[in-house]
Amino acid sequence: MIKKIGQKTNKENYNPEIVYSVVNTKISTRIFDIPDGASHSNKFQPRVYNPQSGTCVLDELSIDQMYDYHLAAQKVTEGTCTPTHYILAYNSSEIPQ
Repeated sequence: MIKKIGQKTNKENYNPEIVYSVVNTKISTRIFDIPDGASHSNKFQPRVYNPQSGTCVLDELSIDQMYDYHLAAQKVTEGTCTPTHYILAYNSSEIPQ
């Protein structure tokens, strides 16, 4: 397929960089924000909030031997934020991991 594209575009040595990501929205992971100095709703539990839109969790929830992350891309006004899980399955580019 890549060779055919190179032939149609008349480019010699056509070899594009490829990044293949798997995106999973059906996960049971939830992330919360506990602001510094947050008041406690009762004696043992601090008051928690949904994270801000664009919050990215890299280390705490990652799978060993994989480059993956969780992203809370949307603003949630009701209920609990469900982040999206991104897994980098293949990377032939020079983008650092």
